[in-house]
Amino acid sequence: LASGEALALVLYTGTDTRGAMNSAPPRSKVASVDLQVNLLAKVLFGLTASTALAMVAVPFIQRAASSRLASAEMSQQLLQALLDFCRFLLLFSSIIPISLRVALDMAKLVYKLQMTSDARMPGLQVRSSTLPEELGGIDFLLTDKTGTLTRNEMLFRKLHLGFAFLSPQTLGEAQAAVAHAAAGEDDAPPPAGASSDLGEGGGGGGG
Repeated sequence: LASGEALALVLYTGTDTRGAMNSAPPRSKVASVDLQVNLLAKVLFGLTASTALAMVAVPFIQRAASSRLASAEMSQQLLQALLDFCRFLLLFSSIIPISLRVALDMAKLVYKLQMTSDARMPGLQVRSSTLPEELGGIDFLLTDKTGTLTRNEMLFRKLHLGFAFLSPQTLGEAQAAVAHAAAGEDDAPPPAGASSDLGEGGGGGGG
């Protein structure tokens, strides 16, 4: 303004707000098995198309090289080559396993019925058809919700501390060692399962 004062209020609404600008579009969830089947179908379709193209292109190139064709004959030969390509494509289409998708869907339905009718898991509801293969693809389960998954019932199997290995067989000795350490006794015997490891570590430190 050349002179005077002006009051203005700037409002950000809709897609101009910070929350809307920072939000990313939702990602579609696809099972790993479906991704593998889609990749397999794409590779087989490319193989089918390349095979059909080779079956048409080789005779066409040989005929074109052996004799000079006029423009009318050339257009007719191209049309015939296009028709032959479509025929070979339909002929080789059996390479693509279309029935595999149907078989997978039927298998998912059977898996769902088996999981919902399992007496060891009462009240289970399968809300996604991709649940069985996703559960079968799990290698490691890391969680801090112990009560949710184990119903507050956990069994001690093994404990590795980097220099000592503890198991249920040596748990009593480990408890005794902790009790001696708490009482201030430094000559507490190490756990039996970790005697060899501790001996090697002590020898290395002394050297």
